Amino acid sequence: MILVLNVGSSTIKYKIFRGEVEVENGLIDRIGENSVFTHNGLEESLRIKNHEEGIRFIKKYLERKNLSIEAIGHRVVHGLDLTESKLINEEVLEKIEKATPLAPLHNPPELAVIKACNSFEVSQIAVFDTSFHQTMPPVAYTYALPKEITEKYCIRRYGFHGISHTYISLNEPGKVISCHLGNGASIAAILDGKCIDTSMGLTPLEGLVMGTRTGDLDPGIIFYLLNKGFTSQELNKLFNEKSGLLGLSRESNDVRELVVSEKDEAKLAIDVFVYRLIKYIGAYVSVLGGLDCLIFTGGIGENEWRVRQRVVEALSYLGAELDEEKNLSNQEIISGKKSKVIVKVKKTNEELMIAREVYKIIRN
Repeated sequence: MILVLNVGSSTIKYKIFRGEVEVENGLIDRIGENSVFTHNGLEESLRIKNHEEGIRFIKKYLERKNLSIEAIGHRVVHGLDLTESKLINEEVLEKIEKATPLAPLHNPPELAVIKACNSFEVSQIAVFDTSFHQTMPPVAYTYALPKEITEKYCIRRYGFHGISHTYISLNEPGKVISCHLGNGASIAAILDGKCIDTSMGLTPLEGLVMGTRTGDLDPGIIFYLLNKGFTSQELNKLFNEKSGLLGLSRESNDVRELVVSEKDEAKLAIDVFVYRLIKYIGAYVSVLGGLDCLIFTGGIGENEWRVRQRVVEALSYLGAELDEEKNLSNQEIISGKKSKVIVKVKKTNEELMIAREVYKIIRN
């Protein structure tokens, strides 16, 4: 029985697997506020102050259901040069903590949850979001900085959402572009199941416009704002929590709200989001030397037909065509019969991939 934990800044999502069969799932949302516990389709209001308290609640809940856990798998966003799944020990914890400045929204709650899970008294395994992207060639992951700096401080493009991109690329041969679109968003160029480039870099800030993150940014803006009196802490918060769709729209970071809004700022936010996505896809088509399959996943990718429609229409030069009815109903294959590019909508399953990694580590 494997407990898989996927932790966000204010959430704990869990699934329990026996083999590859999911036997239980749940989500604690809005930690620190009026929290909601959703489990097996039911909702329960409660008050959870922090992630540690959330783990204590989940442990007691599983004990009441007589679910005995034998190992725990954690999705960890950043571990610096730790890119393969690892049995968690003090050395692994130190690396995750050292990487906190590079993933400030993710690593702190992940660390808190790992430490709280010691109460289960079972093996814990860290599965890193960066693993999938380690097949990128040096030309894709190298930044144009002096080598002594990049080597000393482990600066390179790591890429993220790798667990999701791994699942999405399973059984997808050829030239594939995977678009993981949620509050965090990234895109990966995949050739025969191996990543050759991805939009996120040293941190999850680089690349596409996201819910509250800037995406690609001229680094000169940082120096300019520092000279205007901003502190590095203020810029960190600005770029990670107050920018992206939220900053552009001054209204919301929820695409569902923005696509139906009549406000000019909301329309511009969606336009910028879609434009950046199309721009990256075009770049990766060039890198791959063509495109066989375009895949959408994540909350936006799986559910927002308007975004998918705009993207595929922009790719008509590749011979990509949509089946409008299938796109509206979020079917798995949404490309038309005459389309030269297969366009898919796939629901990701990061937890299953984590469970597989846990079993592999335990067997070894």
